[in-house]
Amino acid sequence: MALWVAEVRCPMAETNLVGENLEGRFQIIGELGEGAMGKVYLAEHPVLGRQYAVKVLKETAAADKNLAERFRREAKIASRLDHPNIVVITDFGTMDNGQLYLIMEYIDGESLGALLERTEPQRLPLMRSLELIRQLSGAIGAAHRANIIHRDIKPDNVLLGKNRSGGDLVKILDFGLAKIVEGTDMPKLTKAGDIFGSPYYMSPEQCVGKPSDHRADIYALGVVAFELLSGQVPFQAKNIPQMIKAHVSEPPPRPSSLLPAGEEPLPAEIEDFVLRCLAKKREDRPQSATEFTELIERYQEKHKEVAEAAGAHRPAGAISAAMAQVQPAFEQAVRASQDALAALPDSAEPAPPGPGVGPGPGVGPEPGPAAALAPGQPPPLAPGAALVEPATIAPSAPSLLGGEADAEARKVWYWNRICKIAMDLVQRLKRHRFANAELLDVFTRAADLEEKDLFLQTDIAIQVSEMEELDEQMREPTAQLRHAIVDLRVERDSIFEKAAPDFLKMADLEFQLNQLERRLADKYSETETKQRSYTDSLERMRHELDGHQAELLDLERRLISHLQAAKPPNPPPGIAKKYAELEEALTKLFATQD
Repeated sequence: MALWVAEVRCPMAETNLVGENLEGRFQIIGELGEGAMGKVYLAEHPVLGRQYAVKVLKETAAADKNLAERFRREAKIASRLDHPNIVVITDFGTMDNGQLYLIMEYIDGESLGALLERTEPQRLPLMRSLELIRQLSGAIGAAHRANIIHRDIKPDNVLLGKNRSGGDLVKILDFGLAKIVEGTDMPKLTKAGDIFGSPYYMSPEQCVGKPSDHRADIYALGVVAFELLSGQVPFQAKNIPQMIKAHVSEPPPRPSSLLPAGEEPLPAEIEDFVLRCLAKKREDRPQSATEFTELIERYQEKHKEVAEAAGAHRPAGAISAAMAQVQPAFEQAVRASQDALAALPDSAEPAPPGPGVGPGPGVGPEPGPAAALAPGQPPPLAPGAALVEPATIAPSAPSLLGGEADAEARKVWYWNRICKIAMDLVQRLKRHRFANAELLDVFTRAADLEEKDLFLQTDIAIQVSEMEELDEQMREPTAQLRHAIVDLRVERDSIFEKAAPDFLKMADLEFQLNQLERRLADKYSETETKQRSYTDSLERMRHELDGHQAELLDLERRLISHLQAAKPPNPPPGIAKKYAELEEALTKLFATQD
């Protein structure tokens, strides 16, 4: 098979443009990849001082008038789209040998398809998947509002960069199969009966060659969402005819049914919406991709604590390392408690609660003020109050973090909860004069560092917000200049293709092009100078935050260990209950290692 592919490879497949200068404007410096339609190169624009991706059609495609027209249309349509989650098309043209090329913004990252392949068989964490779907549906919705459909939404057409906060930034590329549905005199290049798209992600109407509208994209969005949430596409088949049959007539399974045994089902409202997207009849699907965006945003707002754990700013593996240091002291304390309970007489009956204790262990007010007690002397304790059973008082991590892919976020969630319990417990011990000087020192330092961390994270959030605001402010003026450059290029090329070109007019257009490019370069330079200042400041703050987080984690570890060592033999009910809560939360945390 490999020999056969080598023999039929078209001449263009061996052509390499690295080192070439494209129309004196784009210096090609490397090759990024190759697809069915052509190669993609990395290029630099000396005037603009930026890097771009250059997509060049293969000779066989350039010789196909219909396919070449699709390529030109892709450039024209996509250059009109200006959305943070859509790859910007900045220019296009024709090489001297007739090959067509497309200039796109360069995204330093991998495709969603590559990410999914790299993480197999494990699916992505739930909250990360939802954020990817949110951005993807938002971009598709924006294109649909501009009367543009994609018709080939799939993971390989989704690039992943980094946003200002360091998280995932979705970028949809390759609008080559899109069509304008209103307000255009462009020829409709898709003939009745033709099938365009990728089999795993094609809508039923595409599978049978029927005309498709924006709801084909919604179906494909549903397939991508299904794959992100379950780790599998909804339909598996041995060949394309079987795949087409499945899309047309077979009901999709619930994504939760494909999760590993023992994992919690996916959120019902999300799962139901995905299945609506996969409806066979397009009128039964959601009519707007934006509905998915809004659903996920409501869900993220409702589950902020989970989202924060999933995106927690903690050094990789730091929680696991801290757990390994805390676990021996914890196990020793548990054994001591078990030995103490075992030493009690079997006939021991809890006495009625003493004054101020209330109707039962841990219920009602704490014992009276400890001011009259000698330092270190425990307050009066009702007999039997130390026999607090560690009932289920420490909540388990949310089921949203129950999957294998969410193991690290689950650890962060438990650790944060344990630290809150520990800080509260120290306060109680302090009130009852059980806290020794070393424990109070660690507590004070941890509390001070937590406060500094909060201020620093607030400053970082403000800085990121200002950078995003600057991006938004510059988006419209740079887009207007880019669109003007594309329009002039189209006009210049159309004059050149005439039987008797007006070279004077072409020279005037070339002059205007150069002027516009200089203005665009100045705009980019102005933006980048401001952003560089923000970026330098942001990196300093993030470096400082990393140091704080490492120091805070060490203090939190020491605090938990000191609490185990400082546990009073006969604590008041409220403290006994808090210790039980701490121990149960630690037990659940250590269970995540299994």
